[in-house]
Amino acid sequence: MRFFISFLIFLVVIGVGFFALRFFGIGTPILITEQITDTAHTIRQSVQDTVSRATEAFDDNPSLFTPPPLKKLVDSLQSHLTLEGVLRETNIRRVEQGLTPLKLSTVLSLVASNKANDLFEKQYFEHVSPTGESASDLARVEGYQFLSLGENLALGNYHDDVALVQAWMDSPGHRDNILKPSFEEIGIAVQRSEFESQKTWIAVQIFAKPLASCSRPDVQLLSSIETYEREIDSLSSNADILRRELEDRTPKTRAEYEALRDEIDEYNALVGQINLSIEELKDLVGVYNAQVEGFNLCATQ
Repeated sequence: MRFFISFLIFLVVIGVGFFALRFFGIGTPILITEQITDTAHTIRQSVQDTVSRATEAFDDNPSLFTPPPLKKLVDSLQSHLTLEGVLRETNIRRVEQGLTPLKLSTVLSLVASNKANDLFEKQYFEHVSPTGESASDLARVEGYQFLSLGENLALGNYHDDVALVQAWMDSPGHRDNILKPSFEEIGIAVQRSEFESQKTWIAVQIFAKPLASCSRPDVQLLSSIETYEREIDSLSSNADILRRELEDRTPKTRAEYEALRDEIDEYNALVGQINLSIEELKDLVGVYNAQVEGFNLCATQ
């Protein structure tokens, strides 16, 4: 899933400046200009760099952890598995390691159940179905948004929930999923049916770090940044037009000098407004970039 986070601020870097008008009797006014610094470009580049790093960290390819499926060779004649028992035993192992217990998700349990049904129906025992669907695909179908996902599979007549979870714990990849600190939610399915002409159990665990666990950048703040960009662009265009008009003026009378001075004051005020807006925009972009970096850090933990 592609996190959402890409935008571009195109600020027109304007070559406008402050005019000072001095009079030497009835002479030609001297216009002194001072260029605005390349602040707009710096802001734009800062935003591009930060959002680029966030996009690399979380694109439409969240992490998926799928150790090889576990298949029991020796069956128990009194095998019985339960969702509640698997959840309890899984969280016991996490608490023993100082980790937070996983919260049971009804949506993820539906995903796990759909996976178990598909395994029995199509008679395969892999993380990816014969038609190419993985756990992440099944989660998206149910509308579950996540940053990372893990799947444990087990097939066989395990004696009970304790034996099943212990078998997973004895397998390094499955153990990593159970004890991964970043996982917060779990879905579980345990089903018994025919697989390769034998009655057996299939157990599925779906682990996830939900997208909601990381604070996403403020969309209203982004909207404000884009509004500032449009306003600065408009003001810059007006300033550029006014400057060209001033440069083309050749006053000859005192009245014309006075009129030109008033227009130069107007131009200077406009440039001051542009500079102020750029500084305000810098502050907004700094806050937004910090939010993006925070999301980036959370998403990759």
